[in-house]
Amino acid sequence: MKNIECKNCGSNEFKTDSNPIICLYCGTPYIEEEKKIETLVIREKLSIKANLMIIFGIVFIFLIGIFVFSSMKGQHVIEVQKVSADNKLSHEEYGYKYIKDAGEWNEQVYDGIKTAKHQLTDDGKWGEFYDGSLYSDLVQQVGEPSSLHEDENEITAIWTQNPTSRHVLWVNVKYDKQTGMIIKKNIEGWPMDP
Repeated sequence: MKNIECKNCGSNEFKTDSNPIICLYCGTPYIEEEKKIETLVIREKLSIKANLMIIFGIVFIFLIGIFVFSSMKGQHVIEVQKVSADNKLSHEEYGYKYIKDAGEWNEQVYDGIKTAKHQLTDDGKWGEFYDGSLYSDLVQQVGEPSSLHEDENEITAIWTQNPTSRHVLWVNVKYDKQTGMIIKKNIEGWPMDP
Protein backbone atom coordinates (compact mmCIF):
# COMPACT_ATOMS: atom_id res chain seq x y z
CA MET A 1 0.00 0.00 0.00
CA LYS A 2 1.24 3.46 -0.87
CA ASN A 3 2.08 5.92 1.87
CA ILE A 4 -1.06 7.89 2.67
CA GLU A 5 -1.67 10.78 4.97
CA CYS A 6 -4.84 11.69 6.90
CA LYS A 7 -6.36 14.85 5.48
CA ASN A 8 -7.63 15.81 8.96
CA CYS A 9 -4.72 15.25 11.34
CA GLY A 10 -1.75 14.32 9.09
CA SER A 11 -1.24 10.87 10.68
CA ASN A 12 0.16 8.03 8.55
CA GLU A 13 -1.37 5.25 10.64
CA PHE A 14 -4.61 3.72 9.30
CA LYS A 15 -6.73 0.71 10.07
CA THR A 16 -6.45 -1.13 6.76
CA ASP A 17 -8.79 -4.06 7.39
CA SER A 18 -11.92 -1.84 7.21
CA ASN A 19 -13.64 -0.31 4.25
CA PRO A 20 -13.12 2.61 3.97
CA ILE A 21 -9.69 2.83 5.55
CA ILE A 22 -9.90 4.76 8.85
CA CYS A 23 -7.25 6.96 10.50
CA LEU A 24 -6.19 5.32 13.79
CA TYR A 25 -5.51 8.67 15.38
CA CYS A 26 -8.64 10.75 14.59
CA GLY A 27 -11.06 8.18 12.97
CA THR A 28 -11.40 10.08 9.69
CA PRO A 29 -12.14 7.78 6.75
CA TYR A 30 -9.69 7.88 3.89
CA ILE A 31 -11.21 7.96 0.40
CA GLU A 32 -9.01 8.14 -2.59
CA GLU A 33 -9.59 11.14 -4.82
CA GLU A 34 -10.43 8.95 -7.84
CA LYS A 35 -13.15 7.15 -5.86
CA LYS A 36 -14.51 10.48 -4.63
CA ILE A 37 -14.69 11.81 -8.17
CA GLU A 38 -16.25 8.56 -9.45
CA THR A 39 -18.85 8.64 -6.64
CA LEU A 40 -19.67 12.30 -7.37
CA VAL A 41 -20.05 11.57 -11.10
CA ILE A 42 -22.38 8.64 -10.38
CA ARG A 43 -24.43 10.75 -7.97
CA GLU A 44 -24.61 13.56 -10.51
CA LYS A 45 -25.75 11.19 -13.28
CA LEU A 46 -28.41 9.73 -11.00
CA SER A 47 -29.49 13.22 -10.03
CA ILE A 48 -29.82 14.25 -13.69
CA LYS A 49 -31.85 11.11 -14.49
CA ALA A 50 -34.08 11.68 -11.48
CA ASN A 51 -34.65 15.31 -12.45
CA LEU A 52 -35.44 14.33 -16.04
CA MET A 53 -37.91 11.70 -14.85
CA ILE A 54 -39.59 14.23 -12.56
CA ILE A 55 -39.82 16.77 -15.39
CA PHE A 56 -41.18 14.10 -17.76
CA GLY A 57 -43.76 13.07 -15.14
CA ILE A 58 -44.92 16.66 -14.62
CA VAL A 59 -45.20 17.26 -18.38
CA PHE A 60 -47.10 13.96 -18.80
CA ILE A 61 -49.57 14.82 -16.01
CA PHE A 62 -49.99 18.32 -17.46
CA LEU A 63 -50.75 16.91 -20.93
CA ILE A 64 -53.27 14.44 -19.50
CA GLY A 65 -54.92 17.30 -17.60
CA ILE A 66 -55.17 19.39 -20.77
CA PHE A 67 -56.64 16.43 -22.68
CA VAL A 68 -59.25 15.70 -20.00
CA PHE A 69 -60.16 19.37 -19.60
CA SER A 70 -60.46 19.94 -23.35
CA SER A 71 -62.63 16.85 -23.84
CA MET A 72 -64.92 17.93 -20.98
CA LYS A 73 -65.02 21.47 -22.33
CA GLY A 74 -65.82 20.12 -25.80
CA GLN A 75 -68.75 18.12 -24.44
CA HIS A 76 -69.97 21.19 -22.58
CA VAL A 77 -69.71 23.29 -25.74
CA ILE A 78 -71.71 20.68 -27.68
CA GLU A 79 -74.39 20.63 -24.95
CA VAL A 80 -74.51 24.43 -24.82
CA GLN A 81 -74.80 24.63 -28.61
CA LYS A 82 -77.57 22.02 -28.57
CA VAL A 83 -79.46 23.84 -25.81
CA SER A 84 -78.99 27.17 -27.61
CA ALA A 85 -80.31 25.67 -30.86
CA ASP A 86 -83.29 24.15 -29.00
CA ASN A 87 -84.06 27.49 -27.35
CA LYS A 88 -84.52 29.02 -30.79
CA LEU A 89 -87.27 26.53 -31.66
CA SER A 90 -90.94 27.31 -31.19
CA HIS A 91 -92.85 25.10 -28.75
CA GLU A 92 -94.34 23.21 -31.68
CA GLU A 93 -90.95 22.72 -33.40
CA TYR A 94 -89.38 21.58 -30.14
CA GLY A 95 -92.20 19.12 -29.47
CA TYR A 96 -91.94 17.74 -33.00
CA LYS A 97 -88.16 17.35 -32.69
CA TYR A 98 -88.48 15.29 -29.49
CA ILE A 99 -91.81 13.56 -30.24
CA LYS A 100 -90.23 10.12 -29.67
CA ASP A 101 -90.08 10.95 -25.95
CA ALA A 102 -93.91 10.81 -25.82
CA GLY A 103 -94.49 7.05 -25.67
CA GLU A 104 -94.92 5.31 -29.03
CA TRP A 105 -95.18 8.55 -30.97
CA ASN A 106 -92.90 9.45 -33.88
CA GLU A 107 -92.92 11.93 -36.75
CA GLN A 108 -94.54 9.51 -39.20
CA VAL A 109 -97.47 8.79 -36.88
CA TYR A 110 -98.01 12.48 -36.15
CA ASP A 111 -97.72 13.50 -39.81
CA GLY A 112 -100.05 10.64 -40.81
CA ILE A 113 -102.95 12.01 -38.77
CA LYS A 114 -105.47 13.49 -41.18
CA THR A 115 -107.74 16.05 -39.54
CA ALA A 116 -111.37 15.76 -40.54
CA LYS A 117 -113.20 18.39 -42.53
CA HIS A 118 -116.42 19.92 -41.30
CA GLN A 119 -119.33 19.87 -43.64
CA LEU A 120 -121.54 22.94 -43.99
CA THR A 121 -125.16 22.14 -44.73
CA ASP A 122 -127.42 24.01 -47.17
CA ASP A 123 -129.07 25.91 -44.33
CA GLY A 124 -125.67 27.26 -43.15
CA LYS A 125 -125.23 24.96 -40.15
CA TRP A 126 -122.30 22.69 -39.46
CA GLY A 127 -122.98 19.06 -40.30
CA GLU A 128 -120.91 15.97 -39.60
CA PHE A 129 -117.14 15.68 -39.88
CA TYR A 130 -115.76 13.63 -42.77
CA ASP A 131 -112.50 12.49 -44.38
CA GLY A 132 -110.41 12.32 -41.18
CA SER A 133 -108.31 9.77 -39.28
CA LEU A 134 -110.11 7.79 -36.60
CA TYR A 135 -109.09 8.23 -32.98
CA SER A 136 -109.49 4.47 -32.37
CA ASP A 137 -106.89 3.73 -35.10
CA LEU A 138 -104.47 6.19 -33.50
CA VAL A 139 -104.81 4.54 -30.07
CA GLN A 140 -103.91 1.19 -31.67
CA GLN A 141 -100.69 2.77 -32.96
CA VAL A 142 -99.53 4.80 -29.95
CA GLY A 143 -101.42 3.37 -26.98
CA GLU A 144 -103.79 5.01 -24.52
CA PRO A 145 -103.31 8.72 -23.73
CA SER A 146 -102.10 10.04 -20.38
CA SER A 147 -105.40 11.89 -19.90
CA LEU A 148 -108.77 12.60 -21.54
CA HIS A 149 -110.84 15.82 -21.27
CA GLU A 150 -114.44 15.69 -22.43
CA ASP A 151 -116.58 18.58 -23.70
CA GLU A 152 -120.13 18.45 -25.05
CA ASN A 153 -119.22 17.24 -28.57
CA GLU A 154 -115.46 16.68 -28.41
CA ILE A 155 -112.85 14.77 -26.45
CA THR A 156 -109.24 15.89 -26.08
CA ALA A 157 -106.65 13.16 -25.59
CA ILE A 158 -103.22 14.12 -24.23
CA TRP A 159 -100.01 12.08 -24.36
CA THR A 160 -97.11 13.39 -22.25
CA GLN A 161 -93.38 12.69 -22.16
CA ASN A 162 -91.75 9.62 -20.65
CA PRO A 163 -90.87 10.08 -16.95
CA THR A 164 -87.12 9.95 -17.74
CA SER A 165 -87.42 12.68 -20.37
CA ARG A 166 -85.58 15.97 -20.01
CA HIS A 167 -88.46 17.86 -21.64
CA VAL A 168 -91.92 19.13 -20.98
CA LEU A 169 -93.75 17.58 -23.91
CA TRP A 170 -97.28 16.70 -24.90
CA VAL A 171 -99.31 15.69 -27.93
CA ASN A 172 -102.97 16.83 -28.00
CA VAL A 173 -105.52 15.19 -30.25
CA LYS A 174 -109.11 16.40 -30.30
CA TYR A 175 -111.73 14.12 -31.84
CA ASP A 176 -115.46 14.33 -32.52
CA LYS A 177 -117.62 12.18 -30.21
CA GLN A 178 -120.18 11.35 -32.89
CA THR A 179 -117.87 10.24 -35.73
CA GLY A 180 -114.69 9.41 -33.77
CA MET A 181 -112.71 11.40 -36.34
CA ILE A 182 -109.75 13.52 -35.33
CA ILE A 183 -110.54 17.20 -35.82
CA LYS A 184 -107.40 18.81 -34.41
CA LYS A 185 -103.83 17.80 -33.54
CA ASN A 186 -101.20 19.78 -31.71
CA ILE A 187 -97.75 19.09 -30.24
CA GLU A 188 -95.80 21.31 -27.86
CA GLY A 189 -92.63 21.04 -25.82
CA TRP A 190 -89.68 22.82 -24.28
CA PRO A 191 -86.59 21.83 -22.31
CA MET A 192 -86.88 21.26 -18.58
CA ASP A 193 -84.92 23.61 -16.38
CA PRO A 194 -81.71 21.90 -15.12
